[in-house]
Amino acid sequence: MSANESTSIKIPGYEILREIGQGGMATVYLARHIKLEREVALKIMSPALAADPTFGDRFSKEARIVAQLEHPGIVGIYDVGNYGTYHYMSMQYVPGGDLTEKIKKGLSVKKSLEILRKVAVALDFAHRKGYVHRDLKPENILFDEKGRPMLTDFGIAKASNATTQMTQAGSAIGTPRYMSPEQARGQKADHRSDLYSLGVILYEMLTGKVPYDAEDPLAIGIKHVTEPVPTLPPRFRHVQPLINKLMAKNPEQRFQSARELVQAIDRLTGERPVEDDEDVMVTGAHDRIGVIPDKAKPPSHFGRIVFWSVFVLILLGLPTLSYFKPGHIPYLDQWVDEVTGRAEARRLAEQKAAEEAARLTRLLALQQQLAQAIQAPIKSARQVTEALNTAKRIQVLANNDVNSQTLLRQLVDHWLAEAERLIAANSFELADVVVASAQTLAPERREVSAMSTKLVEAKQAWEQAQEEARIQAEVKKRLEQEKAQKAAQIKAFLQKAKEAEKAGRYSEPENESAWYYYRQVLELEPGNEDARKGIRGLVSVYLTLASKAAKAKKFATAEKYLARAFTIDPTDTRIASAQKALAEQRQAIETAKAEKKPELGDAGEPPAKVESEVDPLKQLQIQVLLRGAQRAMKAGRLIPPQRNNALEKLARILKLDPANPEAKKGIRAIHNKLLALAQTAEKNGQNQRATVLYQAADKITKEFPLLFQK
Repeated sequence: MSANESTSIKIPGYEILREIGQGGMATVYLARHIKLEREVALKIMSPALAADPTFGDRFSKEARIVAQLEHPGIVGIYDVGNYGTYHYMSMQYVPGGDLTEKIKKGLSVKKSLEILRKVAVALDFAHRKGYVHRDLKPENILFDEKGRPMLTDFGIAKASNATTQMTQAGSAIGTPRYMSPEQARGQKADHRSDLYSLGVILYEMLTGKVPYDAEDPLAIGIKHVTEPVPTLPPRFRHVQPLINKLMAKNPEQRFQSARELVQAIDRLTGERPVEDDEDVMVTGAHDRIGVIPDKAKPPSHFGRIVFWSVFVLILLGLPTLSYFKPGHIPYLDQWVDEVTGRAEARRLAEQKAAEEAARLTRLLALQQQLAQAIQAPIKSARQVTEALNTAKRIQVLANNDVNSQTLLRQLVDHWLAEAERLIAANSFELADVVVASAQTLAPERREVSAMSTKLVEAKQAWEQAQEEARIQAEVKKRLEQEKAQKAAQIKAFLQKAKEAEKAGRYSEPENESAWYYYRQVLELEPGNEDARKGIRGLVSVYLTLASKAAKAKKFATAEKYLARAFTIDPTDTRIASAQKALAEQRQAIETAKAEKKPELGDAGEPPAKVESEVDPLKQLQIQVLLRGAQRAMKAGRLIPPQRNNALEKLARILKLDPANPEAKKGIRAIHNKLLALAQTAEKNGQNQRATVLYQAADKITKEFPLLFQK
């Protein structure tokens, strides 16, 4: 639009002064609000687009959305409307130019990060309001009269046929050089897409050029999707993590909010002060970088040192140079110096300059040594000690030199990282040396104190783990020894059981019989199959003997064998069957005898008294339990929780035969024994044992009250 056309536009309430910007969708004019008498930026949509009502509606709707974003870092909108064929919006006038102009002039690292931080703060406000810019670029970052950056064109979609933005479904939205990979694919872009664009802008502020460029927008978009994250020149390596995080291809790997970006910038500038040095300034030209070339530039740590060393050496050379100037009269100057006293002053100055040059030379050499130490992994305590000594010498020579302070801080950072690695590798002795050196060099740093605490805790945890491992190994060894010992004992008992069977010692004598040895095996290994088979075999032997005795009508002997079998294994059901068969056989014989006796006549003699039938199996069980109770009492197994104790066996007898006198007598004996033991313990001062025994005796009287009635 020409100047004549701009002056022909009439918007009620505004006086258009001049055109200040033009884009694919609208033209921006500097105008004066007549009533308020203030300058505004008046944005008027292109008349060519006004014919399409879709653009007019979007222009007005999105302008109203941006009007809700009242923030000092976002260009404000005062008014929006239409007049005739013109759709317009009145915005805050920001006279300080845009970021593109500042990039061309050159920005320091510090200024670049400062601008990025302020833009991120404004962007975070918009994101939290639910809005995404979608078209961040240097042209949309303006500066007010105080140099503060402000976002503009927030959320305003460009025309679909414009080179800077397309709004058809499934197509890209944004400026190709600054769009995110998801924008290039035509996918939905959220607030993390804006953060990617900020990464591109940061790269451009530092280097003076965009990371991806090509002849057409499509090729640029492909580079955003396929090419790796760009690498900054070495002098900006401390900013590279920001670029990596901002320009990650996957949105999930970027900062998840602009607030996170602000915090990262604060950490970066807090840990590494960013200075306005000329050696980190860029010209802004898109084809070159206004700094010393990488190959020719000395290491960034030593730039100042080299400069001042050369400067001092030049000063030292000035007198010689002046001596050879035409027309110079050295003797006259010498006479004047001596007369005026300047000779001594000059000598002192030259001496001081020489000393300073020597100091700087030594400092530079020490800094180079320390820089090498920072790059090397720590393998010995001597290595740490040498680095510490070098650092101390630098402290003496540095005179608060900024580069030296930065280098010392980086040394401590290196030590902390190495301490972390050594702790993870359980190299605590070397880690001790590293942490102690860090404490010597930077006792005020909280990270050093935290690492010292971590080292102590890690050592304690490792020592505890070692002790636990030692104990576990001992327990495992002992268990294996016990297992081997148990296996040997089982083998020996089984062998003795077989020998006892061959010798006919099935259940007697008590401690030399096959039954005894099988019981010993089952105590060591309750489920031992060989012992269980052996016991079943012993029962079979006694059942066979009982059967033979019954056939010979030796019923008492047969019952004795059955009692032995029941003692060996009361759960064997064959015993009950044999007992029943024996009882039937005896009954048959008794019946036959009775039938042969003559019946009594009138003599009045009473018939023969028939004995009451007694359950032979029950009597057999009682006999076995009585013998077991007697053995338990002899062994001192009186009451629970001792296994196979006498009280349990006697109680079982009373359930079978409540009037059994031997069982009653045995329970009373246990009660009296407990009382006697309690009294003895009480006399010996064993009060706790006495209490337990008294309680056990009292429990018996409560379980069997009839046995203790007077």
